[in-house]
Amino acid sequence: MAELTIISVEGIEETCRYLEEVAETVAIRGYVAGLDAAGEVFESALWPRVPIDLGVLDNAAHGGKGALAANLRRSVDVDAHGRGGIVDVGFGQLGHIALWVEFGHNQVLRQGIRGKAKILGFTPAHPFMRTAFDASKEQAIDAFIEGVKTALKTISGYTAA
Repeated sequence: MAELTIISVEGIEETCRYLEEVAETVAIRGYVAGLDAAGEVFESALWPRVPIDLGVLDNAAHGGKGALAANLRRSVDVDAHGRGGIVDVGFGQLGHIALWVEFGHNQVLRQGIRGKAKILGFTPAHPFMRTAFDASKEQAIDAFIEGVKTALKTISGYTAA
C-alpha cells in the first residue's frame, strides 16, 4: 500500500522552497499557476488606473478607455527546468506610451523624418503603474501561493495546508 504524503505549504518562503525540491514538471506547472494568479491581481489593480484616452470619450470601444487599455495583458514565462519564472503585465507594443505617461515626456514637433526637433513643452508624470503595483503586491504574493497550492492539488490530488 502506498504511503500517503501530506504536502504543507504555508508562506512564500515555504512555497519557493517546495518548488525547488519537486520534480521539474510539477515545479513548472506550479510556477505557471502561481505567476498567472499573481499577474491577474496586478492586471486587475492596473485596469482602473489606466488613463483615459481623451480621443475615445464618446466611444465605448475598449471600455471607453482607449487603445492603451485595450493592450493591457499578461504573460507568464517559466524556466524550462522549473527554477523560476516571470509574469509580465503590460501594454504590449504600446508600452512606450505607458512609460511616457508614467514618467512624463517632452512634447516634440519634428519636421519630416530627419528634421530638427523643436521641444514645445513637457508633459508631467502621471504615475499609474507604480501605484497599482504598490497597492497590490501583497495580494499578488498571496495569489501566487494560492495558485501554487491549487496546482499541487490538481497534480497530486492532495490538499496543501
